[in-house]
Amino acid sequence: DLNKGFIEHGIKIFKSMLLMVETISKEFIDCEIVVRPHPNELVSAWTHLECLPNVSICAEYEIGAWLSSSNVMIHNGCTTSLESSAIGCPIISYMPFQDSKFDLEKANALGLPAYTINNVSENLEIIFSNKYSILEEREKLKKYLFLSEQGSIYSSISNILFDNAIASEKSQPFLGHLFN
Repeated sequence: DLNKGFIEHGIKIFKSMLLMVETISKEFIDCEIVVRPHPNELVSAWTHLECLPNVSICAEYEIGAWLSSSNVMIHNGCTTSLESSAIGCPIISYMPFQDSKFDLEKANALGLPAYTINNVSENLEIIFSNKYSILEEREKLKKYLFLSEQGSIYSSISNILFDNAIASEKSQPFLGHLFN
């Protein structure tokens, strides 16, 4: 069953994320780690990590505010990676389990890939030693925005707006005579 598979996949990733945050917090003790749960997640599922001295859990504020003040964003299948790339925040795509039926491949393609917690640590070292190029990420982002199979995302948005304007105009009485 597809729904059951999706839930099982999500639980495995969630448990791996918990372990990763715990491990990284102990390895990078001088780093402040802010976990911002997905809006659909229960914040309480993360709060046991707050016993770690450098970890806090916060679901407040827009994600852009967090990204603009972060040194790195670690995610799995989160479209926030697009926003992170756009504003220049380094990204680690943590993918301890993969399933093409459920993963957001384009979101995970941005940033440095990590398949194990050790990969996350190695990637953090790369980022903290300034060996990470956000320019490469911006090129990936441009590819997704402008060279998708359906054409440019901007072209798609323009077409939707144009189609909606035409539909709206057809459903509205013509008011041109009021302005002559």
